[in-house]
Amino acid sequence: MKSAEARYLYCIVDSAERVNFGNIGIEGSEVYTIPYQDLCAVVHNCLSEPYKSEDNEVVKKWAMVHQKVIDTAWERFGTVLPLGFDTIIKGEEGIAPDENMKKWLKDDYENLRQKLAKLKDRAEFGVQVFWDPKIISEGL
Repeated sequence: MKSAEARYLYCIVDSAERVNFGNIGIEGSEVYTIPYQDLCAVVHNCLSEPYKSEDNEVVKKWAMVHQKVIDTAWERFGTVLPLGFDTIIKGEEGIAPDENMKKWLKDDYENLRQKLAKLKDRAEFGVQVFWDPKIISEGL
């Protein structure tokens, strides 16, 4: 059975601008925005199935590309609401994937606006600290 067409969702941005970012997505997919009022979903076209691989290096690469697309959207628009890896919005019977995406944006509009407002002028950074307990305990 052939999978239905869907949209892979990277993030929501605080803009209504139609943008084509080019082929920067997972597996070289073309990334673009789907606007609804003053929000946009940053997406690429995909099948309705999750991305799967037995090769951990492939999965790591997909996750890194996912983050790079979010970073690119952040550089362009400022405030972004990132979504987790493999967030896929499917089309439904008689509703194309882009229209279903707009429906989701419409239905969750107030919630998305509130989340974007909380993230305005903020950035998230991950920090890892590596330490040797023996060396640290000597200094205590």
